[in-house]
Amino acid sequence: MNDSPELSQVEKIKLASRGLRGTLKESLQDEITGAVREDDHALVKFHGMYEQDDRDLRLERAEAKLDKLYSFMIRLRIPGGSITPQQWIAANHIAGEYSTGVIKITTRQTIQLHGIPKKNIKPTLQEINKVTLATISA
Repeated sequence: MNDSPELSQVEKIKLASRGLRGTLKESLQDEITGAVREDDHALVKFHGMYEQDDRDLRLERAEAKLDKLYSFMIRLRIPGGSITPQQWIAANHIAGEYSTGVIKITTRQTIQLHGIPKKNIKPTLQEINKVTLATISA
């Protein structure tokens, strides 16, 4: 008898993901939709990203037979709850350049940037890395 528990679907995706890579690269390059592939939904969270859609436009877009209007929220990790003035200025610039421009500071020592289109994820992450901020496990 096998006493090991059955893996959840997310655990199976993680095991097959090549170190949480999955098909994220291909998903982000796919210009047909603003979303990522189904299995990549589970993986983006480990990179501090969350896929969202504009709820206010769901019905209107569905009636027009259009896909949901997808975007992403990226959460920046702030260990110890402290960032430098240069990092804050950079976060403000990144929000204005690549997202809706709104910065949300959370009670979990993070900064959230909302409304980032899929095409802006790579440059957003590059800018975040330049100022030694991170999104992993945020």
